[in-house]
Amino acid sequence: RGVLHDKLAVPGHLPTTSWSACSPVTSPLVTACPDGSKQNAVPGIVSWYEQNAGASIANGDVHFFDDRADNVQPFSSTGYNARQISCSSRDSKYGNAIGLCGAEVSEIVPDVGVQVCGGTDALVV
Repeated sequence: RGVLHDKLAVPGHLPTTSWSACSPVTSPLVTACPDGSKQNAVPGIVSWYEQNAGASIANGDVHFFDDRADNVQPFSSTGYNARQISCSSRDSKYGNAIGLCGAEVSEIVPDVGVQVCGGTDALVV
């Protein structure tokens, strides 16, 4: 976690050095959320920013990125935005369920809705 924190903090700073489990969320740096349940941590992250930084973040301003469709699709009923990344490089050893090398810069966009690899339109809910 220390190495990851140091890498993430290079461009500026992170709001805390404290890490949180998926439930209850006590920090915006959340780890160990099981696949398919990451959307459940978002309200706690948003709440942390409101309580600790005075930020009011609307659901529609939340953007989640992941290389697994089974982590992106559950966001379709939340009001948050989610996008599957690493679409052009998939790991065939795992049935193409995961990406090989992370996101392309072009995949990090503030699109509205939920988008999985191969989808033509975002599912907006």
